[in-house]
Amino acid sequence: MREAIFEFLNLEKRSDAKDLIPIVTFTDSKSLWDNIQSTNQAKDLKLRREVQSIREHLSMQEIHECVWVPGHLQLADPLTKSTAPPDALLKVLSTGHHNISW
Repeated sequence: MREAIFEFLNLEKRSDAKDLIPIVTFTDSKSLWDNIQSTNQAKDLKLRREVQSIREHLSMQEIHECVWVPGHLQLADPLTKSTAPPDALLKVLSTGHHNISW
């Protein structure tokens, strides 16, 4: 996603590009979030790979922050679950704003 945004906005050559568009990721997977915050390795190999990748992006400041959200606030669910209502996602896409509070 980062690469697509940078290419679209022609930011590849700017040294300050990562500061212009801070990328914040959201997950409703508590185990993923807990593992990202922990210094211990995940027991599950697939989860371990995902955690390592996210940690690398965080350390290189390509991802500004990883935030855990309750499942009912996960905007991406309509992209992967046919029964998830798309209303919140469509609102964010049309307005460009998302207010997270719980």
